[in-house]
Amino acid sequence: MRIRVTTKTDLFEKRKQQHIERGYRIEDERPLPVNGFCSFVAVRDISDSDGIGDLVAQALKLGFFPLPVPEAARLKNFLVFASESSALDPCVGDGVAFTHLLHGANAHRYGIEIDANRAEQARALGIETVQANTMDVRCQPEAVSLLYLNPPYDWESGESNNQRLELVFLEHTYRWIRPGGVLLFVIPQLRLAKCARLLSEHFTDFRVFSLTEPTCVQYKQIVVLATRRKRHAKVSDAALMEGVRYLEGLATKSCFGSA
Repeated sequence: MRIRVTTKTDLFEKRKQQHIERGYRIEDERPLPVNGFCSFVAVRDISDSDGIGDLVAQALKLGFFPLPVPEAARLKNFLVFASESSALDPCVGDGVAFTHLLHGANAHRYGIEIDANRAEQARALGIETVQANTMDVRCQPEAVSLLYLNPPYDWESGESNNQRLELVFLEHTYRWIRPGGVLLFVIPQLRLAKCARLLSEHFTDFRVFSLTEPTCVQYKQIVVLATRRKRHAKVSDAALMEGVRYLEGLATKSCFGSA
């Protein structure tokens, strides 16, 4: 198992030590911050004695949790593509989930992946992939029809800032979706509350589903499907707050529909 861990500068050594204590070795250290983020690769050999549940738990805690293929195949049924469209995965990994999500679609496929090995795997699947930290990438606004975002699950931490990375990645990438385009956002359920205001301000037509694969259920993964609002669309304060309260309520709802 190889995990590219991205973290704030002041947490770099702490994150490395946490991985070492869990049996990982550290490779490809990048301690010089770019936009406030450093990274390293944590590597662990998987033996027969390793329980898959334990490995998944560690991967989720360390900020790496790819979407299971059956979930991608189900989510594909909610997407309708025009004859010419484009799709971007800013955390594409090895590209497997993204490929299943776009199976049969006539769409230009783009990805961003910080790990060199996974970036090469994504390219081999026909995804035009940039090897980079997503936070370093500048994309033309309103350029893509679909943004599939399954971001790191971790904290951004600093002297004056302490945000969830789910929100940090959403703030950085949502502008890349064209008006009327679709956001497909995979996050832990509780993290929806932190993203509620941005989502309500810039998106509409929300559909929120629980993911049903066992590992997703264990960690309460959900998917948010939403449509980017039209350019210059104005949202009244009352409508904005209603949307925020609705999404914040879903963040703690005990059960809702599955994809």
